Amino acid sequence: MARQGPRTVLVPVTEQRLTPAMRLLVGAFGVGVLALGLLLAAAELHRAYHDASLVPAILVAAACVVVAVSGASLVRSALRGRITLRRVRRRPSTK
Repeated sequence: MARQGPRTVLVPVTEQRLTPAMRLLVGAFGVGVLALGLLLAAAELHRAYHDASLVPAILVAAACVVVAVSGASLVRSALRGRITLRRVRRRPSTK
């Protein structure tokens, strides 16, 4: 199966089933990343509102939201029991 976005080439992907232990590990990691991203985004917005310069703090908060979204994606994968992976391209041998 391949996904195609706007103005991109096809990227070969595969879905891997997760064992119960890996589901727990991926879920815990995803919850941690999600919580940390939201906490840091809230702290940066608080700083922007109170004392820091506005534009850099908002840019950092936006980056933290992107991190939080990736954590949510990991949690979703853990709940589904499957994770989507890109296929690794192998380099040609130089021998």
